[in-house]
Amino acid sequence: MNTWKKEFKEWTKIIQPNNFDCILYLILMPAMDKIAGRAWLMESKLSCLKLKAAMKLYKIKHQAYPVNLAQLVAEFIPSAPIDLMDGKALRFNH
Repeated sequence: MNTWKKEFKEWTKIIQPNNFDCILYLILMPAMDKIAGRAWLMESKLSCLKLKAAMKLYKIKHQAYPVNLAQLVAEFIPSAPIDLMDGKALRFNH
């Protein structure tokens, strides 16, 4: 269950009919969840574009793509890229 849905259920238990703050919160919470999802998606796309650019630069310099992403670190990117889904090092197939 989405986080906002859990919070919605909790708030509906304690909401008062004329408590404007609670009503406003319940209206805005789904929108905030959507905004957070879009921000995550944009961050993910930007990360992939940076990695793609680093791989292209590597290919220009070495006439081949890197065997692993560690070869890009220091010269083309500051650190190994992290998979935003699981927090582990990004994986790719050569």
